Amino acid sequence: MKALKRIWSELWLPILIIVLIAVFYEQILISFPHWLIKIYQSQFNSKDINPADTGPIGDTYGGMLGPLIALFAAFLTFLAFWVQFKANVEQKRDLQIERFENKYYELLRFHKDNISEIKIDGHEGTVEKRKAFVSMYNEFRYSFWCCKDKYDELWEKGELKMSYNDEQLLRLAYIFFLGGVGDNSDMVSKAINKNPNYQIEEKLFNAVLNYFKLIKSKTIRPAYLDYDGYPVILRLRYLPWGGHQSRLGHYYRHLFQTVKFVDRQENDLINQDEKVDYLRMLRAQLSDYEQVLLYYNAISHFGEGWLQNNYFIKYKMIHNIPLPLASFGITPIEKFKEELQKDASLFEWSER
Repeated sequence: MKALKRIWSELWLPILIIVLIAVFYEQILISFPHWLIKIYQSQFNSKDINPADTGPIGDTYGGMLGPLIALFAAFLTFLAFWVQFKANVEQKRDLQIERFENKYYELLRFHKDNISEIKIDGHEGTVEKRKAFVSMYNEFRYSFWCCKDKYDELWEKGELKMSYNDEQLLRLAYIFFLGGVGDNSDMVSKAINKNPNYQIEEKLFNAVLNYFKLIKSKTIRPAYLDYDGYPVILRLRYLPWGGHQSRLGHYYRHLFQTVKFVDRQENDLINQDEKVDYLRMLRAQLSDYEQVLLYYNAISHFGEGWLQNNYFIKYKMIHNIPLPLASFGITPIEKFKEELQKDASLFEWSER
């Protein structure tokens, strides 16, 4: 039906012109024989028409009518081929869209499967599916304040060569949150910290690492106050800093590849507004805590592709992020300050 509408929108004008020309010629062809007959009668002063004498009239009439019929037949033939050509093009486009949608909805199904497979076993029970993101959020928030505490302590003692802002401390916290602490995890974390774009000096890195090990072993169990004076207390059913790479690694990779798959479709096939609509369906599958952790994942070097490809701005993938939950480190309002000046509707909570 859509294909026929598009074809009609392109062909209605030439069809109308042909119809008007046909009507015009029809009037000529109808009146022309009568005009010839009147000439014949006036010339021969007779009301009777001799077929033998009117042969030239028929030849003339046929000569005029034949080209018109041939022209009209040629037009109809061209029109038939044109309609078939356009129908084939539209059919091909519809098949491409159908293939795209089949794959896209399959990716959405895989996303739901990834959520259902997330499970964290602990000494006080099991946390699974979307509830696991609540626990992981609390663990990561606590990790940041631990990093902040050790940094402030070392800075006041004058034991650090450089100062670090909250965004850098956030990246440090995410390394331990995702990779955990332990013999194998420590080697990976130290290798990651050698990245020159995010490197933290070794004294602070090791101080945080040892601090996390003490908390994990329950040797100490500190509590903190955040910027607004709210207590930051670690309440989990499992031991913290066991690492979540096995749970979140493929989750974020699949989520990123789904957005990338939609973004890379040709605009002739899926325009920008349609891409936004498709990815709005994906965003609707993300809980509040998923969007918060997605934001912090993008701030870390693990998920920097989200920012490099501008997906948070183009498709508003964290539009529903609850800003009060993302109040530590560098907030979304601070991170996207310039973008918010251009589009105040970037975040749902900023409109309230």
